[in-house]
Amino acid sequence: MLATSNRRAVFFNGHLLATAGFRVDGNSNFGKEVSPAWSVAIPLEKISTTLRGSYSEGFRAPSFNDLFFPNFGDPNLQAEVSSEYDGGFTTNFGERASFTATYFSRRVKNLIVAVPCPTCLFGSQAGNAGRVDTQGVEIVPSVTIVKGLTFGGNVTVLDETHKDAPGSTARPLRVAKHTASALLQYQRSGVFREHDRITANVNYIFVGDRDDITLTSGIAIIRRIIASMRSYPTRSESLFTSCVTRKLSRACRTCWIATIRRRLDSRRRR
Repeated sequence: MLATSNRRAVFFNGHLLATAGFRVDGNSNFGKEVSPAWSVAIPLEKISTTLRGSYSEGFRAPSFNDLFFPNFGDPNLQAEVSSEYDGGFTTNFGERASFTATYFSRRVKNLIVAVPCPTCLFGSQAGNAGRVDTQGVEIVPSVTIVKGLTFGGNVTVLDETHKDAPGSTARPLRVAKHTASALLQYQRSGVFREHDRITANVNYIFVGDRDDITLTSGIAIIRRIIASMRSYPTRSESLFTSCVTRKLSRACRTCWIATIRRRLDSRRRR
């Protein structure tokens, strides 16, 4: 179940813009969660600047793959609950340039991440990180060099901390502390026809150092997959083949899900 609602209001003759809303998520396994959100903007026309701020909450239930994908999923995963706020400003220098700066902070409880697992088939498995706090600053400059030719980019600096869940060492991966990008773009209209538009751009992206999962060689991974396929009972193999040939009909998917659950339960009892 999903329901959303948003409202926008203008106060003090356009000197304060506000938007508020909420989202309701309903899940048969993880219950119902109401996530509010709001944002405000204060235009300062005399200095061509807009101040802004926002706050929001979020909810995300684990996907089917997070829960039941063979050799990766974990049926004991918890749903993510998050909250975040940001504040910043945008200044325009006529029509030739602009500068935006934003500070943001986000807290996620039970963040679903890939946990390194050297003995697992794919080198990792799904897990919950206890709590993840992320703060950062983003700077976005832009300038028009000549008519149709613009240069812009962004720089983001992150500071992340996390607290492990009881009995777990899950932590976020692939999160770089420093990222940046630059874009040189040229646009021209009416070259061949009146409504034609030609766009050409050169883009550069930088991603700093980040933790990741180190997999074994490709041959070793293929051998693991083959060994895992051989461990399936003959009945499960024929069931999977039947599902594919029937284009995963609803009844067949139900049987396949039941098979996955039985295999997970049997492994847990071991």
